[in-house]
Amino acid sequence: MRHLLLVAVCASALIFGFEQLSSAQTKQEKSSPEQSKLKPKVETSVEDATGFEVINYPGAVETIASAINSRGDVVGQYRMPDGKTHGFLFRSGRFESIDVPGADFTMVRGINDRGDMVGAFRQLGGRNSAYVLRAGAVTALQVPSARQSSAFQINSKGEVVGSYVGADGVTRGFLFRAGTYTSLQYPAAKLTYATGINDQGEVVGRWDSADGHQHGFHWVAGFTAVDVPDSTLTLPDAITASGDIVGLYEVGDGKGYAFHRHKGVFRRISYPGSVRTVARGINAQGDIVGRFVLADSKSQGYILRSRR
Repeated sequence: MRHLLLVAVCASALIFGFEQLSSAQTKQEKSSPEQSKLKPKVETSVEDATGFEVINYPGAVETIASAINSRGDVVGQYRMPDGKTHGFLFRSGRFESIDVPGADFTMVRGINDRGDMVGAFRQLGGRNSAYVLRAGAVTALQVPSARQSSAFQINSKGEVVGSYVGADGVTRGFLFRAGTYTSLQYPAAKLTYATGINDQGEVVGRWDSADGHQHGFHWVAGFTAVDVPDSTLTLPDAITASGDIVGLYEVGDGKGYAFHRHKGVFRRISYPGSVRTVARGINAQGDIVGRFVLADSKSQGYILRSRR
């Protein structure tokens, strides 16, 4: 276990970033859900998965594994007894703590195959800001008109997805690609989060309807709803290049279950004895990471190796 030293970007670099922001185009995607060709099947396969590898940061009261790349590097966040949240990188059986300089809150949410990471940080008394961590340097993402923002995933091309709260107080997803921010808002949604992106640029996330229900979506040039059959809640978190999707769903029994959608079939993933299991990330090999909660309400991280 060691602490990873991060370098903050210098003032001139930040000014350059702001200049790029002011010149970048901002587009808003509200296309009809029927535009996408991906139509989820209604067949559901349910099973309890075994073979979990539990990963908990030493001394932490909560550990959440959020993403895994093809090299097997895992990132996430942990909370210590003092209430502070830090990011981590878990590589070759060792933890590295990650903190943005000067921040009292750091979350690492995504990692690509090059080792670039994204997440959110917060200065004391401030609001969440999305960032990219590349080669030890932290760069804040300045989403146009955002009051606050969080980045959730980055692909191998450096494209980033996340969410932001706009000047109007509405939460929308964003896609940062080639210097351009695209706002993603599911039609008629109260709020939209873009949580995962693959190397083809396909995006998954969640949207809340006017009646308060939470649903998933898949976006390429348009939106398609993604819901586990007979579920009361579906929250996709990640998508692979082959189209596998993982996330969380509920069926109204007071518990939460992770799901893995492979070739249109949903598979339930539930840590034995848990009241809630969440799948946050999946790599090209099919390894899945996330968190589970037992009766003691403590979140613990896990890695579930692929059985393919």
